[in-house]
Formats: sequence, C-alpha cells, structure tokens
Amino acid sequence: MYPVAINIDNIVQEMEGVEYINVDEYINVDKENSDNLTSINYILNTYVSLLYLYILTNNSKYPILTVETEDIPKDIKFNTWDEVDSYFDDYGARNRFAIVKYRMERNSKRQVHKRTLVCEFSGKYKSKKSVKAASKGTQRNTKTKKLNCLWHINLTFPKQATQIGVTTFVNQHNHKLVPKTQEFSTKYRAFTNEALNEILLMSKYGSLTLTAQRNLLKARFLDLHFQDQDLANVIYKYKIADKVNNDASALLITLMQKKAEDLRWIVDFELDKDNRLTRLLWMSSDQVDLWLRYYDIVINDNTARTNQYQMPLGVFIIINNKCKSRLVCQVLVSDESLDIHVWILECIKKATETAPIVMFTDADPALDAAIPIIFPETYPAYCIFHIAQNLPKNLKAKLGEKWDDFIKQFYQCRNSLCKPLFKQKWNKLLIDYPIAKDYLLRILDQNSRS
Repeated sequence: MYPVAINIDNIVQEMEGVEYINVDEYINVDKENSDNLTSINYILNTYVSLLYLYILTNNSKYPILTVETEDIPKDIKFNTWDEVDSYFDDYGARNRFAIVKYRMERNSKRQVHKRTLVCEFSGKYKSKKSVKAASKGTQRNTKTKKLNCLWHINLTFPKQATQIGVTTFVNQHNHKLVPKTQEFSTKYRAFTNEALNEILLMSKYGSLTLTAQRNLLKARFLDLHFQDQDLANVIYKYKIADKVNNDASALLITLMQKKAEDLRWIVDFELDKDNRLTRLLWMSSDQVDLWLRYYDIVINDNTARTNQYQMPLGVFIIINNKCKSRLVCQVLVSDESLDIHVWILECIKKATETAPIVMFTDADPALDAAIPIIFPETYPAYCIFHIAQNLPKNLKAKLGEKWDDFIKQFYQCRNSLCKPLFKQKWNKLLIDYPIAKDYLLRILDQNSRS
C-alpha cells in the first residue's frame, strides 16, 4: 500500500487561474506509513506543478482557458517607438491586462529596429528549488504570476522603412483578464511629477495622514492609479530624506564642536550644490595617536549602503602591540568611486603625514587604483576573508560539480610557504580550471602576492 493518494481530477478542476497549488488540499498522506513526509510533499508539489504545465501545453480531455482580446490591424503603422508605447499602454488598459517589453534588438547604428511586447503573465517560472533544502524543510515556496501566456506582438523598423510595422501578432491568453488592471498592475501604478510634489508638500508641511493624502490625490488626479502601499512608500522616502538631512547636520555640528574643543581632532567634509553632505571623514585625537604608533599595517573595510542613509561607511583599523584591533578613522561618503577614495587617502595623509607599509582592502578596484596615487610606497593586499567571500559568488555557479575540487586546490595554493611553490600551484590552477581563469587573472592575479 502506497502512503500517498492523489486525486488528479480534483486538481485539474480547480487549477484554472491558480498561481500556487497547495497539495495538502488534494493529497491524502498516510503519516504512519510515510518514512519521510517532507520529501514526499516536495516530490508531490513538483509532480502537481508539472501536471499543470502539461495541461496548459497539450491537448487533453481537460479544457484549456482561451481568451482573446481586441484585434490589432496587420497594416497598422507607427512613426516612433514612443507612439508604440503610448498605443499599447491604452490597448492594455482597454482590454484589462498589462503589456510589458520583452525583447529588443538594435541595428549597427544602435537604433532600435525590433521589439517584442508580451502579456505580463507570459513566460514560465524557473524554479530554484533545492532537493536538499526541501528535505530539511528550509525551502521557501515562492508564488509567481508567470502562466506561460501566449499573447505577444513583434514590431519591426526596417532600415529602409519610414514607419514601424507589425510582423507577428498572437492574440491568445490562457488566463482570466482582470477588470481593474489599471488599479492593481504595477505597470499603471505610478505617480506623476505633479502628484509627487503634492505628496511632498502634504508630508513635509501638512503632516497629513495617509488616508487624508489618498483622498485628496484621488479627488485632484482622476486618472492617477495607485495603492495605499505605493503612497506609503513615497511618504516614507520623503520622511527619510528629511531625517537624513537633519541627522547629517547634527553629526557635523557635533564633530565641529569636538574639533573646537581639541584642535588635534581631524574633521574633513564636502557639501554638494544643494548643501547636502556627500563626504565626511573624522579622526579623534586618540585615533590620530594610534595611527602614528601603529601605521605599518592598516586594514580598510567598507559597508555597501547597509544603513538607513544609503551611504557607504568606511573604516580604517590598526593592530596594536597587544594584537588587538583599534579603530582609527571613519568615513561616510556618497559613493565608492576613484575620486572619493583619492580624497579619503589625501585627507589621511594630510592629517598624519605618514604612509602605511601594508594596507589590506576588501578588493575594491577603486581603492586599489587610489592607493598607488596617494601612497606609492604602500603595499596593497587583499583580505583573505573577502577573497573567500567573493570566490563562491563569482565562480561556484560556473564550476558546478568541480567547485569542491577547485576550492580545495585554491587553498592549497594560497597556503604555499614559498613563492616558487605558490607560482607552480597557481599556474596549475589556471590550467585545470579554464572557466575560472578570467576571474582569477582579472581580479586576483594582480594582487597574488597578498
């Protein structure tokens, strides 16, 4: 006796328009005779999904939902691609579905000459399910709106033509059309610049609630479509922007007060044309002393926009004579460009009048380029932690089953005790794993000494 019973007819009857199928409603599981209930549920989820795709793509005894919309004349012509976008935005709104851009081709002059528009429910969901994760019960079941809808239209603008024409039009949907598409589809839910200005005024100076703002916007902009969550996101963005300006001002005032009390404090900053803080570096007098005593080896690390202000935070750390890490410099900047890193190092050089012997970085290309400009005698090296963190991000998917062997061989190479042995193992690594060669040479080889 099998521990599982499946009622296929019930599944098929209720499948129409369902985005995700909960197999518990259709499957009876005998828990006493089931050794691995989690694995069985995963297999059945997969089976039901495959069955659904089979019914959609094959003629069977079960009826397939087919919906047609307003026909488009084959001889229709457009003068510009903007005219195409405007026409199909209106077409989708009239016919209760959203049309999105799918594919685009350019000619030798980089001009768009082909474009494909599809229904927002087109395409198949590509599952990233892991059998191992599913068996452990850690697999998340993600919903998707992709239903493999066939509706699409191909448009072309030939080199010798003066207008854009239609080459292919498939007017067939496999799902129900939504009556209030403009209200619920993300394509049509967008605020105009005029509406955004109104929201800014109501949020910043009127202190109006979300409900009050929604009612005022609906009354003033009759053609505006949005949900409460869309409005909440815009209000939050404006409030955060205002908070950032206030916090930046408070921080700068505090640091300048510290500098006034102790002239050995280092505070450097820059503002943009709108008086917004874009660069800020500070070192306390104690941090300056620590740098001057232990500047031989300096470690730099940056957090990539993980704070509420969306500004990279950079820190510089030294190791003292008791083998303890000590923070010696902090930086808040608007981006991580070469110009920014040059400015940071110039400020440090001006403040300390010393150059590190070795500087460990997180493999930031912009910082790698800035170090020899400001500190030509400093030896740049990569932090092992960041190397180990970046390797799987860039190579694990490419190497596939070879990943475990590669990483083992990589660490054997890294742990070589002499330069000739390292060079020998490094060259062998490049030969054994040609797929990884480009990344190894482009990113790591230039700093292989580290």
